[in-house]
Amino acid sequence: MNNFRYNTIIRVLVSSVFLTTYLVSSAISLAHADNIEVGGGQKNNKQSAISSPGAITPDHPQDKGRSQYDIDIEHYDNLIRQNPNDATLYLDKVDYLILKSRRDEIISTLTDALSKTKLEATEDELIKIYVTLGNKHKDLNEKLFYYRKTLELTPNNTALKRNIQYLENKIKN
Repeated sequence: MNNFRYNTIIRVLVSSVFLTTYLVSSAISLAHADNIEVGGGQKNNKQSAISSPGAITPDHPQDKGRSQYDIDIEHYDNLIRQNPNDATLYLDKVDYLILKSRRDEIISTLTDALSKTKLEATEDELIKIYVTLGNKHKDLNEKLFYYRKTLELTPNNTALKRNIQYLENKIKN
């Protein structure tokens, strides 16, 4: 469990760097795309962050034919059921869902996270939730809503302001 808390601390420390990089990448993507899908956030060669005793392993008979990502997602579902107020668990699960390109599950997982963890989530966790929801929604008004929620928490973020302005112009036209 100490390993889990250590990972949580590291996640909080790097989240501001992640957000800045993510939003700059998003601004570049928005400036050049007709499809408003904002890129970034996807990680290559992600190793399983699950190390709790009794975790399902690919060697378990019930997992034959399943990817490690699917196994990890299921494990995070179990952890979330045990700790429904822990925003980090939802965000970790979303990392795997992004790798599997499961847009609808990403949106529903983060919507659940907001409804269950909003009072306990850190500002950095809320920022990541809002940005990811903005990036994954297809509807431009939904994207705009979540980017504005992010801007409330990061009012000096010029890349985000440009994204919002771009979306507002796109919606008008």
